[in-house]
Amino acid sequence: MYKNNSKYPFKSEIIMKNTLKISAALLISLFLLSCTPMEEKKGVITIHNNSTDAVSDVTVKYTSSEKEAVIGKLNATGTYHYDINYLDSEDSIHISYVDKDQKHHTISAVPYAASYDKQHYTVTIE
Repeated sequence: MYKNNSKYPFKSEIIMKNTLKISAALLISLFLLSCTPMEEKKGVITIHNNSTDAVSDVTVKYTSSEKEAVIGKLNATGTYHYDINYLDSEDSIHISYVDKDQKHHTISAVPYAASYDKQHYTVTIE
């Protein structure tokens, strides 16, 4: 290889140095990305209140485990996203609420919930 004795480097030397710098930066970036934990996919229930009135006592009920998560009031045309809490066993999930006439309603949200089946479910209140 020809040696450059001048104080100005050849174009090829500049390109090689820049290529090495970019390659090193890419390798470091890939390493850092591979070391960061991936976000675990979660099952979600989206509850839409399409009625013109607010509903109250909105509750997520797990049938088998008999656990409940109280959401409370959901305004008219409001939306709530609920992250499903999976247990060791399969379960089904219902949404209950009370309408403006104080009538109690129950909707099946997830007929079969299991930790290996994390999906996005939508429940609409009319």
